[in-house]
Amino acid sequence: MDKLFILTLLVNITTQQSIAQVENHKWIYSWTNLHDNDLYDFWGASVIDFNTLPPSVYKNSDIRLDFKATYASICDENGDYLYYSNGQEIHGKDHQPILNGDTINYGPRWEVFQSVDEIGNRNSNGFSSPQEIGFIPQPETDTTLVLYLNNNEFFEIGEGYNFHLMQAKVVNDNDISRVVTKDEIINDEIRALGAITLCKHANGRDWWLLQFNKAIVFSYLITPEGIKLDHKQTLPFELRRPFIGQSKFSPLGDRFAYFGLVDFNDDEGIGLMISDFDRCTGNLKNPQLNLMPSYENAFANGLEFSPDGNLLYITTGLSIRQYNIDASDVYASMQIVAENNNINTCAVDNGPGPHWFGQMQLAPDNQIYISLTAQCNDVHIIRHPNVRGSGCEVEQNAIILPTFVMGTIPNTNTYRLGPLDGSSCDTLGLNNEVSCRYWYEQDSLDFLSVQFWDVSFFRPEEWSWDFGDGNSSTLRHPDYVYSDIGTY
Repeated sequence: MDKLFILTLLVNITTQQSIAQVENHKWIYSWTNLHDNDLYDFWGASVIDFNTLPPSVYKNSDIRLDFKATYASICDENGDYLYYSNGQEIHGKDHQPILNGDTINYGPRWEVFQSVDEIGNRNSNGFSSPQEIGFIPQPETDTTLVLYLNNNEFFEIGEGYNFHLMQAKVVNDNDISRVVTKDEIINDEIRALGAITLCKHANGRDWWLLQFNKAIVFSYLITPEGIKLDHKQTLPFELRRPFIGQSKFSPLGDRFAYFGLVDFNDDEGIGLMISDFDRCTGNLKNPQLNLMPSYENAFANGLEFSPDGNLLYITTGLSIRQYNIDASDVYASMQIVAENNNINTCAVDNGPGPHWFGQMQLAPDNQIYISLTAQCNDVHIIRHPNVRGSGCEVEQNAIILPTFVMGTIPNTNTYRLGPLDGSSCDTLGLNNEVSCRYWYEQDSLDFLSVQFWDVSFFRPEEWSWDFGDGNSSTLRHPDYVYSDIGTY
């Protein structure tokens, strides 16, 4: 008879921030115009739910919105759906369009990305570029800002072509959400896609947003009064044609990276920009650009930092590459940590494209999740992204979603940052009150061996674990072996 080993783990949970830190705890994967098809279970929407750790994965038939590469969402204080969007519509917690949110970013391209379902209804499929849209709570208000890029003339890109940075404002009155303004033009000189991502200002309240046009960086500040252009910065190089990829701030907000496609099948067809970032001033510091071949790249241009911010990962379609940010020559530190295994687990056979590595996102469990570039059921995971080299453990086909979906991943911000203590911008009297969260994995073969993972935030500096058997640890992620079965 197998021995039963039960762990009862207790920890003091401190929630002292005014905004609950569960904004990105439910991720939706959905792409089909066959939501009402009863013949096949694999049509519909899948959810990865980080309200439990490890996360739960399930199908949700109430979700009707489809996504391609453009997808952003935000959860409420309970870690449940608040709003999500594919760049064309904004849906709420009831999975229906919110008032005045059935059409945003309207124009010729909006009509192109439509389909007709099996009973004749028109559906928006969602736009096809990463990070075209993002949600952000406007500080000290009940308004949520929706920032997005308008590129209705996408098929007519020329040397003088620019995108429009636009915004909508969403309010909630008596549990009824509505769009009060939409399609407001903030800037009509944006020259790059994949950059709707925000970082907390060093005062712990406001937000920074960076946008690009060749050598110009527009630094926007979001305050209780709304969004405004704070200043412009000039880069020491130009970003060629519109990048199509991802941009990210590091989890500590001290670095910024931007990776994307410049030209197909070119010796310098993809670009990776890495820079330090000043949360006080909103400036990039010592930015560096590296151009590399794009022969194995289509729209597979994912980017993400490790939880500690010391490593950077990119996807190039057929490989995952890791960079050591602290190296004297960051670009020379590159290691390939995974090559695509091309394993097909798709519910529907769609050829080789779906198996390429795509967008990346750091999750609440401190693992990096990787989408595919097209339709399939797979999600890849980097299990230990703080570890240099192959020890980061890339697990391909780690999650097989219950539904057949378009490979995408949510666009979220650096939510878990408070004030930069001791800086000149730490002026609002806010504190970094550590919020504790953890999870654990029990070894399937050696059941007495347990790996504990700390996923706390707001700058923890010391750790004290009590394993319940008289032993303790001050490590951040202790690996502990119990001497006997029991409840601890």
